Amino acid sequence: MTQPDITTVGRPGGPRLRVLRWGDPSAPPVLCIHGAGAHAYWWERIAPALLGAHHVIAVDLRGHGGSDHADSYLIEDFADDCSFVLDTLTHAPVALIGHSMGGRVASWIAAHQPDRAWALALLDARLGAVPRERAEKWRGARTGDAPPRHYATRAEALAAFRLTPPEADVAADLRAELAAHAIMQRPDGRWMMAFDRAVLALDGTRVEDLVPVVARVRCPTLILRGRDSTVIGAVQSAALREAAPAAVQETVAGGHHFLLAHPEETASRLARFLRDLR
Repeated sequence: MTQPDITTVGRPGGPRLRVLRWGDPSAPPVLCIHGAGAHAYWWERIAPALLGAHHVIAVDLRGHGGSDHADSYLIEDFADDCSFVLDTLTHAPVALIGHSMGGRVASWIAAHQPDRAWALALLDARLGAVPRERAEKWRGARTGDAPPRHYATRAEALAAFRLTPPEADVAADLRAELAAHAIMQRPDGRWMMAFDRAVLALDGTRVEDLVPVVARVRCPTLILRGRDSTVIGAVQSAALREAAPAAVQETVAGGHHFLLAHPEETASRLARFLRDLR
């Protein structure tokens, strides 16, 4: 498997962001944006299918993976960070690929910076409003004032890693690799998840309706939904179809995290979409 080049970028006063890059920097760039609780290595099995034709960039969003935690996790913050990464690494328009919350961020960038994006792909990204009661139900156990959980050993931290929602058919070696990049060691020797749970705080940008934002996107758009997804349903799909009638909507095998369960199929769909555009 092709190993990424790893770099860190950061503007004065902002968080330092870990960035992974694959391929020729002079090739047309693709920016991959992960979802809440994930990290840039979620794209490691997608990137190879895009190499040759593209320079693949994946960023650890603030509060995730190897990037710094921050005081604010608004969608504008994530979008500004991604824009800074792009300003630092490339001056060319990019194809934006976002999974889950990363799709919300990618849509925001494509809508507000139309000259920056030449394509947009959304992977099981819920863009409609999330009922506050539903959000409180599943986020309540992960946010609030409870301190983060610590583990005495690296093995204990790795064993505690979970995908939320669960996803069947993720290869054991991939699951182990994702876990390895999802944990960090504290100065006192204990281990913890690198993800800052404050990302899930119930502010407006976590639950608001972004379908009108997608309606402003002008670049070619691909929308992929997991066949067994519990995040994107028929109502969500219909709303996106109405807001973005020119977008290509396809269903793929797997649930919300289908890019992990079926990386080859996912990568093939993305590569074909981008190839056809160019």
